[in-house]
Amino acid sequence: MSKPVLTAEPITAKAMARSLATAAIALAGLFLVSFISQVLPIKLMDPAWEFNTIQALINNASIPLVAFLCQQLAGHLDSGNMALMARLRRWQRLAVPIALGFLLLIPLHGFVSYRALKAAKANEASQLGFAKGKLAEIRDAVIGAPSAKALQQRLAAIPEAPQISDRDLNQPLPLMQRALLGQINDRFSAYQTQLLAPAIELRRRLVDSTPKVLVSSVLVGAFFASGAKRKDAERTLLEDFRDMMIGGLRGLRRNQTKAALSREKDQNIKQIERNQKAAFQQREKREQQIRQKIAQERRKQEQSLKDHRNN
Repeated sequence: MSKPVLTAEPITAKAMARSLATAAIALAGLFLVSFISQVLPIKLMDPAWEFNTIQALINNASIPLVAFLCQQLAGHLDSGNMALMARLRRWQRLAVPIALGFLLLIPLHGFVSYRALKAAKANEASQLGFAKGKLAEIRDAVIGAPSAKALQQRLAAIPEAPQISDRDLNQPLPLMQRALLGQINDRFSAYQTQLLAPAIELRRRLVDSTPKVLVSSVLVGAFFASGAKRKDAERTLLEDFRDMMIGGLRGLRRNQTKAALSREKDQNIKQIERNQKAAFQQREKREQQIRQKIAQERRKQEQSLKDHRNN
């Protein structure tokens, strides 16, 4: 007796559409939970928090991207489901601010980077100025001490200054001063290196993150724009943007053509004016020559009359 063969029932397009729509909602919820957990507690106007928020958006961008794709596929598989299509239209309208938001991450990242570098530089300058003032105070105390005992008392009165024990008082004062100055300079160099380390690390993070933010923002924004639709709009946001860019380029070309024609027209007018001026000058010159010849003929005739009368 043969055993019955178990076969899996084929998955229909409607069932697949329902699964994809459910996956889209689940992925959207997963993105919200993951993103919110990374940005809490909220610290507005804090460059570090703003920088981490941008990084959290970029690092988790693939989740809403896949969710939007699942919802679009669900609508394509079961386009006759009115409830599913209404949900797709809501997703498409929501994709408009999402696309614009990801594109706005580019200038926002630049602004946050500028604020973070400015704050780090100001903090570095403040702490370094305080350290230099403390260093100068300790140096003056070491150099100006008239004796080892006075040096010990002066250093004891300065917080964070190196101290001298009683057994070291038997050493010569110049030797103690040179040793203390070398110790102070070494401590200041180490403190300066430690102070500059956060700013160097911040610059390294910004250099490493900037290409990722730029590329990811453009790609994710373009993807959402390819499916985003404004209310009662038939065309996507990306198609509108493409037409606007093409229209802008065409308008720019028209303006350039008009400007070129206008320049050519102005040049032709100027050339005509120059030709007219040159013709007028030539006519004036010929008339002057004619007048001169007439005057010469008249003088010759008058001279002939005078000579005739004299004879």
